[in-house]
Amino acid sequence: MTFLQAGLAAIAISLMHAGGAAAPSPPCHVQVAANLVLKQGGPPPSVEMPPITLDPRDGTIVAVKNAPPRRVLLLVDASGSMRQGNAWRAAAAHARELVESLPAPVQLGVARVTDEVRLIGGYRAPPSGYAAALTDLFAQLNPKGGTALYDAIVAALGRGGALRAGDAIVADSDGGDDASRASSDAARDAMQQAGVRFFLLVPNRSEPRSNFRSSRSFAEASGGAVEPDGAQLGQLLANQLEISIEISSGRADLHLHPAPQLKGARLLSSSKPPACAP
Repeated sequence: MTFLQAGLAAIAISLMHAGGAAAPSPPCHVQVAANLVLKQGGPPPSVEMPPITLDPRDGTIVAVKNAPPRRVLLLVDASGSMRQGNAWRAAAAHARELVESLPAPVQLGVARVTDEVRLIGGYRAPPSGYAAALTDLFAQLNPKGGTALYDAIVAALGRGGALRAGDAIVADSDGGDDASRASSDAARDAMQQAGVRFFLLVPNRSEPRSNFRSSRSFAEASGGAVEPDGAQLGQLLANQLEISIEISSGRADLHLHPAPQLKGARLLSSSKPPACAP
C-alpha cells in the first residue's frame, strides 16, 4: 500500500466513524414526586416499595420512598370571582383544613393572587401558627380584580425561587385565570422542569369557572390533581412518594404506572422528567 493509499484509507475510516451512530447519552438520575391512589379513594398505606412500574425503554426505578414536600406555596385567589356564592368562605375553610393536615416539617408560603401577585408570608411559621394567620388573612382581604395564577407559578419557579423538586404549589381558587401575561404552556413547562406539582383546591366544585377543565388538565400534567377538600389534599401531600429513576439524559417522557395487580389504582405523576442531573 502506497503512502497515498494509506492516507485515503485513514480518511475513509474517519468518515465512516463520523457518519455512524451517535454515542448514547450518559445516564442521569431524576427524582419524580407522585401519589399512588387506590380505587376506593384516598392514598394507600405507606409502604417501603409501592408496586409501581416503568416502561423499560424509559429507564430504571432505583428506589421509592415516602417523601412529603419540603415546602408548599399556597396561592390565595383573591380575585372578584371569589365573591360569588360562598366561594370566599369555603376557600378560607379549605385553607385551614389544608395547613392543619400537613406534616409538621412542611414549610408553608402564602401569596395573594389577583391581577398582580404578592408574596404575603415566607416559609417560616408565624408565632400564632399557620391556621390562625390564614384566618386573619382571609378576614383582611377584599376579593376584587382578575386572576393571574400562571404569572404566580412562573414567578415562584423563577431563578432564585424557594421551591425545588418534590415541592408543591396549591391554588385555593375557583380555577380561572384571566389576567396572566404568562401562558399556561410556559407555566406548565416551568413546573415540569422544576419537578414541582400543582394542585387546585376548589372552594365550590358546583360553581367552577368556565376554564375549569383546562385548570384540571394543567394540574394533572404536573402530576397534581383537583381536590375539593383541604384535609384530603393535606393527607395526599403527606403520603407523597419520591421515585428515583435512572434515565438517559435525552429522555423526553416517562411512562409510570401502578402495577397490574392494583386494579383501578391511579398514579398521580408528571409524564415529563424534571431537569436531568448526570
